Amino acid sequence: MLTDGGLTIGADHIGTITGSNSAQINAQFDPDFIQSISVRCSVSNTCGSVNSDAATLSVCFADFNNDGTTDFFDYLDFVAAFSSNNPSADFNLDQVIDFFDYLDFVAEFSVGC
Repeated sequence: MLTDGGLTIGADHIGTITGSNSAQINAQFDPDFIQSISVRCSVSNTCGSVNSDAATLSVCFADFNNDGTTDFFDYLDFVAAFSSNNPSADFNLDQVIDFFDYLDFVAEFSVGC
């Protein structure tokens, strides 16, 4: 059962789930741990349940604006989010927007997709 809150593997915080009680679930993963994830949907009611086939979701964290291309606009968009203290700039998901988020984004951006 999926519930809202933090996702951990051992002692490592790898992400956060929100919206588990709605039709749209949001998952935010720490780029230090997750670049690709396999997901499956399970739907149940009083008549039974059915599971979907697994689907692999690969994420390019350097594509900050999610336009399918990693380019200078991603860098500019991250800097704008970082400068305005936008929650999306918490790149390492430690609940604090600081220079470590900037360093982590630059490292991902340097690697590219």
